[in-house]
Amino acid sequence: MGQTQKPCLQKVGTDIRELRLLRILRAAGHQPGDAIFTWVNTNKLTEMDQLTCALHNTTPHKLMRYLDQLFAKLGNSTYRGCAGVLSDYRDYLGFCEQLGYDLKNEFILFPKNFKRAHDQANDLVKQHRVEQYDPQIASMQEKLKHRYQFKSDGLIVLPPHSAREIVVEGQKLHHCVGGYAQSMAEKRCIILFIRQEAKRNKPFFTVEVQGDKIRQVRGSNNRAPVPEVTAFLDKWKKKKHLKEAA
Repeated sequence: MGQTQKPCLQKVGTDIRELRLLRILRAAGHQPGDAIFTWVNTNKLTEMDQLTCALHNTTPHKLMRYLDQLFAKLGNSTYRGCAGVLSDYRDYLGFCEQLGYDLKNEFILFPKNFKRAHDQANDLVKQHRVEQYDPQIASMQEKLKHRYQFKSDGLIVLPPHSAREIVVEGQKLHHCVGGYAQSMAEKRCIILFIRQEAKRNKPFFTVEVQGDKIRQVRGSNNRAPVPEVTAFLDKWKKKKHLKEAA
């Protein structure tokens, strides 16, 4: 490790997260400095991989300035606060990559109306054919049922049967899970549905998990879990040995 990188790491107290960020910065050709490590700690961000795409297309300074604007505008209204906003931004960049957009173009990388740009890109991705992912998702059924399926107090967790089902979930709940079909087929994430037992075919809340970590729980229009869902999640986590992503 170069001498220029040691002071900033010593000041913030190096852990695995900061080492991961250091590797991302170096891979993207950026010189690590105190500012971005302090910024990550101040905003309580833990999932450094969500910064990878952006840092390959812009400077840390420009990225922090843009995300600070989004955090100030959206952080208090989004599930998981700043971490949730960063997750949505990561998703937006992923949609842009799938659509072949030029992320070196700052009008694309830093849209003025982020929500509108996010939703438009998501809609375009959902229009692409997703049936090609159906076999992979269908083949996961039994394993996912064994690992995650759970029911209590009139609610149940169910895995999707197909990529199309994931797209329909996003359309009916007006959130971006439709863009996750490919990621699930490639085993980069798992999408699960929380349904009311009496209405198993009606979307209610959607969950993204990775291993034993719950990354997102979103209802209609990205709303946070209502009390009955929060209570259900607590029981589910205990039964299936799951935990919230920090």
